[in-house]
Amino acid sequence: MVIFAFHNAMFTSIVIYLFLLLVTTGLGLVLLWFGRKFMRLSSIARQDEIDLYEYGVTTPARVTGHRSVTRRTSSYYITYQYLATAADGTTETLTKEKAIYGSDYRNLNIGDSITVRYLPDKTRTERIEAGARETYSPASWRVSGLIAIVLGVFLAVFGVVIVGYGVKYDAQKAAQETATANAPLATPNPSQQTATVVAIEATRSADGAMVTILRDKLAPRIAVWKRVTDHTMHRVPGYDPELSLGEREIDYGYCDSGEFYTYVWFGFTSFDGYAFVDEDGRPEKCKPQEFSQIWLRNSGSLGNSWYAVSAASMVKTSP
Repeated sequence: MVIFAFHNAMFTSIVIYLFLLLVTTGLGLVLLWFGRKFMRLSSIARQDEIDLYEYGVTTPARVTGHRSVTRRTSSYYITYQYLATAADGTTETLTKEKAIYGSDYRNLNIGDSITVRYLPDKTRTERIEAGARETYSPASWRVSGLIAIVLGVFLAVFGVVIVGYGVKYDAQKAAQETATANAPLATPNPSQQTATVVAIEATRSADGAMVTILRDKLAPRIAVWKRVTDHTMHRVPGYDPELSLGEREIDYGYCDSGEFYTYVWFGFTSFDGYAFVDEDGRPEKCKPQEFSQIWLRNSGSLGNSWYAVSAASMVKTSP
């Protein structure tokens, strides 16, 4: 039930994160769309500016209306009319509304004159030449487009990063809580713990008793074996009647680092036994070359440079 509850909570979190990802990605895409639109408007307005500069003609225009819009900020607009002569010689009166700076807006009244520049072949393409300054220009459209694009990309990336981090954090938290909740189930009861401790102590006691016997019986031989200072492993076959230990074999010699070792092996199907490694050596690093690995058994170090060990022998394959 606890695990189910955690999985259910994790599923809910993932749904929330997916919704958050959709929202941030959606807003990012909307901003990217507006950014591209603003950049396109900037490009069109810039080309119109170039054409007006090269081919445009000026004419007076009369202010016919003005209005202001106040939300978070205030925007100011004027309406004006101008008489345009087309390239084919026809004339028409055109009306336009433009957003202008607040200072210019306050200085203009209905009936005042300003100057506009228009294209004869596209009479509706024009700009205010004098008397007022337009709020929007190719540069302002471009800046707005860049800001929208940057914000759009940021929102999309931000959503992915936050959702990824959140899912990872919640998964780690759920795993930790699950492990904590299940810990009592994996913890042995007091009787099991007591039995384990008793078994370990019994094994260590038995290994200690065996090492005491080995140390007493092998001490004279180890003193003799140490005189053979080559680095070759020497083997003594098992079942020596003088020792009466029931050993499988005894290996002794010097390892490359200079420490003397003696290994007493028991058993038929595995290499379990006891190791004597003098000086500061350890069985894991000082061993006969015929063994690929030596490791300590449960009893580990038994004192006086003796250890309870197991080994893996080298496996030779024919070429």
